[in-house]
Amino acid sequence: MDDWWMLLDVSDQSSLNLRQKIVGALDQVETNELHRTIRMAIAENKVDSLMHDITQAEQLNSLSPIMMEQISRALILDKQIDAAVELLFRGQAIYPADFGIAFGLASSLHLYVEPPNLEKAIAYYRVAVAIEPRNPGGFLNLGMALSDQGDYLDALMAFDRAIELDDRYAHAHNGRGVALKYMNDLDGAIKAFREAIILDGDYDHAPN
Repeated sequence: MDDWWMLLDVSDQSSLNLRQKIVGALDQVETNELHRTIRMAIAENKVDSLMHDITQAEQLNSLSPIMMEQISRALILDKQIDAAVELLFRGQAIYPADFGIAFGLASSLHLYVEPPNLEKAIAYYRVAVAIEPRNPGGFLNLGMALSDQGDYLDALMAFDRAIELDDRYAHAHNGRGVALKYMNDLDGAIKAFREAIILDGDYDHAPN
């Protein structure tokens, strides 16, 4: 499962390592001069100067979904959130059945846009899990967004589905605990939080 969207840290301390991962991913998919130009721009932290060229319609149509996804991640690292979201919206129109584009768009709207656009994020998370209904990460993030919106019952259902797909998914158990806590099922919440800690001894998100 790809946790990059949830774990992207836009701080200077970790951005270099993440940028190197993005460049490494692009090494596997570059096939033409445009792709090589994109790879070098990301490696040299010159994404801003690149965006004018690649957002032209004919250029976008020549990019694969994974290229669009990696570029949007680099834009987020450069704190260009609006540009990343615009690119993903346009990518979703070109590739409506691609999980990575739908999930990346939802995650950007949920985790990086200020303030979060939860309504659209939830809609695109639902698109993502419809495309890949056996991807626990999709259901985890859907549950997180629903919980942030205060829809704890639907959030619980999403977390439960993530756990059905991967019963060792500590994040999903913790999310389940949060939903149960706000539904006033404290015994159930404590059990879920304990399960998260058992599954991941270094887990630092579960309340004491």
